[in-house]
Amino acid sequence: MYYPSSPLDEIQRQAPGATVRYADGNDPAAAAALARDSDVVIVFATQWAGESFDVAMALDGNQDALIGAVGAANP
Repeated sequence: MYYPSSPLDEIQRQAPGATVRYADGNDPAAAAALARDSDVVIVFATQWAGESFDVAMALDGNQDALIGAVGAANP
């Protein structure tokens, strides 16, 4: 199993003068509110898959709703 490092840590390292805020995505409305008040929004979504696995054409959990809400709040 591969566990990558935190993108948040790297964003903070690459943009030391920026205010970087984070929403874990469990609440799409809260993430959208944060996005509305932000200059730039980066959304990370994941879908576990492996060789010879069929996967649905939708993200797991509430990720599609999260991306839609954040995108509408800050296109």
